[in-house]
Amino acid sequence: MARAVYGESGNDPEELLRRPEFADPTALEEYLLDAFVPAAFAGSTRWDTGRAVHWLRFLARHLEHRDTRDLAWWELHTALPRPLPSLGPLLLLGLLAEAVCLPLWALGQDPALPAVTAATVAGVCAGYAARGRPRRQFLLPLVYAVPLSLAVGLTRPLSQDPYFAVPFAGMPRALGWLAVGGLYGLVIATGLAAVGMPASPLPSTMPFFGRRRRGPRGRWARRAGAGLLTAAGVLLVGAGVLPDAPLLTALGAVVAGAVTTYFVRGESAVVAKGGRRDPADRTRRLGRAMVHGLAVGLLAGLTLGAVFTLAEGGTAAARAALRDDFPVSGPVRHAPDGSRYVDAADGTRYGLRAHGHTYLVLPEPVHGTLVERGGTRDFALPADVRDLELCAPPARCTAIDQRLAISAHDYRPDGEVFTVRLTDGRDAGSYDLSPLLDRARSEWVTRQSPGAILRTAVVFGLAGGLGLGLVGGIAAGLHRWLGAPVDVTRSLSPSAILGTDRGTALARALFTYLAAVLAGSALPRLLGLPDAASIGAYALIPTGVVTVAMSAWGRLAVARLWLCARGALPWRLMAFLGEAHRLGVLRQAGAVYQFRHARLQERLSSSPAPATRPRPAPGCVRRSSRP
Repeated sequence: MARAVYGESGNDPEELLRRPEFADPTALEEYLLDAFVPAAFAGSTRWDTGRAVHWLRFLARHLEHRDTRDLAWWELHTALPRPLPSLGPLLLLGLLAEAVCLPLWALGQDPALPAVTAATVAGVCAGYAARGRPRRQFLLPLVYAVPLSLAVGLTRPLSQDPYFAVPFAGMPRALGWLAVGGLYGLVIATGLAAVGMPASPLPSTMPFFGRRRRGPRGRWARRAGAGLLTAAGVLLVGAGVLPDAPLLTALGAVVAGAVTTYFVRGESAVVAKGGRRDPADRTRRLGRAMVHGLAVGLLAGLTLGAVFTLAEGGTAAARAALRDDFPVSGPVRHAPDGSRYVDAADGTRYGLRAHGHTYLVLPEPVHGTLVERGGTRDFALPADVRDLELCAPPARCTAIDQRLAISAHDYRPDGEVFTVRLTDGRDAGSYDLSPLLDRARSEWVTRQSPGAILRTAVVFGLAGGLGLGLVGGIAAGLHRWLGAPVDVTRSLSPSAILGTDRGTALARALFTYLAAVLAGSALPRLLGLPDAASIGAYALIPTGVVTVAMSAWGRLAVARLWLCARGALPWRLMAFLGEAHRLGVLRQAGAVYQFRHARLQERLSSSPAPATRPRPAPGCVRRSSRP
């Protein structure tokens, strides 16, 4: 220690013998410990000595508080104040989302967007905070979902949006959309529960590359393979989602492949627990991961869907049963076909058929066109005929001018929305009659009976829960298979572990995204499921980004932002730790750093904190400010 303090400083070590206070061994030891770090960093051109001492004191206090000698970067988030150690990444994502939504709102976009984003983040945080034992992990989100589902049932319109197959379409933007945002957050939290994100994740690596060739040739082969796989997945998704934009799809595939190639380093200094596995063991591991993931995902998704169905559907159906039969007052008359109707003061007829479907007869004749093509009849307004060229051969068009009886279909993804009954009794389909229907008329035409509301809730809840469970299960299986905990005792470089964990987190997120997009587009077509299954699948698209934020690398990023802003640590933390190791202040033990002497850690932690905390330089002190 004395050699390190006096070796290159030019000071005379004779003072250690001359000064009387150094007759006490404890005083001499404390003096050398206090002088050691400034002497070590005196020759550093990269880091300011005073700041380096301050940062090392913070790290020493953190280790003493945790009663450990190991400085592991993946545990640094525990130095943050509550609740940031567990919810910091989620809150950071929420702030980033609000940073996008607030300018959009200021530019005239939907004013509910920032509020819904905040409600979604709150739902994710509430669901993730319930982690722990399996029962608590899944039961508490269900408990949170009940009041939110009740709020949706109390505020949703009692009609079916013919263009969008969700029970909450057309809801008011205040309480209703806040409840929907909270439910969406619980859906993402359910996906995280299926994936099994721990509170303090260990660094992960991808153990499925098999026998690795050493040297740059082997590393580039692994990186190129990962990049090509990513590009192929993006091309596959883009071909289905954007069939008319091949150049945009190709550009996205190239960018995604290049990003993956950059981040997937494949460091040979990182070893997974249990070592590398043979192909047969990797196959068994994938099978076990998929079975476990699907079991957990389907259970969580279907249970959440059932809770939503009972709470939202039951509440909305009860409201529908208590409403008046007709929206206007007047004598109720009976038509020859068995329906009942009431004529309003303006001449509009509101009709209710025996099976509960509604119809509307407009008071004035409507000028339109009857389009007959291949045995089908469609009614179109003049503007649609002109803009869509509906009368092009072989279609046959006939102009009509008469009162129309309008009714609405149940939701059809690829068919007409409305049925128009002509005065001669013929029916014709129509896709858009919005110019003829104000809000009151539209709500009447699309009004649902209590039974229809409950059926819609059952289909949406269970099909959406099935889509959520399938995608969540597949994502959970891939998440388990793609990553394995790093053996920190055998991996020789903390920086290599950090790079590998980052690449693993991004690869997991990419595959989660691909699973959600592919399943969302394939479920209705391959399995014949309702569109609600696609909605449940697409809802998990953000889960990939969330898993990156909740990884060890993501938590370190949050810790760096917070501690750097407070001046407790530099932004380039790993570079600083590497420099401290090179200068002999720290030593390396596997994948962790330790102070060179236990007494040095104790002395730094017991040193009094400065009266004022050093202010971080621009960029959170990337370089020394020394002249």
